[in-house]
Amino acid sequence: LPEYRCLNNNEIQRLKQSGTVITSPDTKELELVYTGDTSIEMFQLPQNAFILSSPILITEMTYIDGDRSKANFYGHIHIEDIIENAHLFENVKEIIFVHFSQRYSLSQIIQRLQEKLPIDLQCKVQCSLFSFGAKEYLTALADPSLAPSVTSNIAGWGWGLQGTGSTVTTTSVNNENSSSSVVNETTS
Repeated sequence: LPEYRCLNNNEIQRLKQSGTVITSPDTKELELVYTGDTSIEMFQLPQNAFILSSPILITEMTYIDGDRSKANFYGHIHIEDIIENAHLFENVKEIIFVHFSQRYSLSQIIQRLQEKLPIDLQCKVQCSLFSFGAKEYLTALADPSLAPSVTSNIAGWGWGLQGTGSTVTTTSVNNENSSSSVVNETTS
C-alpha cells in the first residue's frame, strides 16, 4: 500500500508480523512489455502468456526477408514468424517493432511490412526505425497514405539521417526533455 512504501525492511517486517496488511490485492495490470532480442518461441510458451496481455508490446523484428535460419540461429525474429503467429497478438493493442537489420532501407521495411503483415496486425503496428538516440521516432503502418513513411534510408539503431525524397510523418518522443510531438518533414 502507498502509505508503507517509504518504510525500511525492519519496519515492514514488524508490520507483517503484527498482522497488518501492507500490500493491496493482487491487481497486476501490465502497461508495457519490452522483450529485447528474442525468438518467436518466447511468445508461444504458456508461462509467457502474460506478455500477450499487455496493451503495448515492444519487440524486435530483425529480419524482413530471406531465410529464417539466420534469425533462429542468432535468437531474432523474422517477419514470417510474426505472420504465422499473428493470432498470438490479437489481445495486444499496440505493437512496436524495433531492431531491424541495418541491411534494410527504411522504405524497404515499411513496404515489406505493409505487403506482408495481415491488415488486422498492421492496424496496431508502429516501427521504431531509429533507436537509442536523443529522439525516438515511431512510424505507423495503418495509414497507407503514409507509405513509405521514412526519415532516412538506413534502418537500425540510430544510424544517420540520409534523405530519401519521401514525405515523412512520424511521432517523435524527445528523451532529453520528456516531451512528445508530431513531426512532419519532407526530404529531398
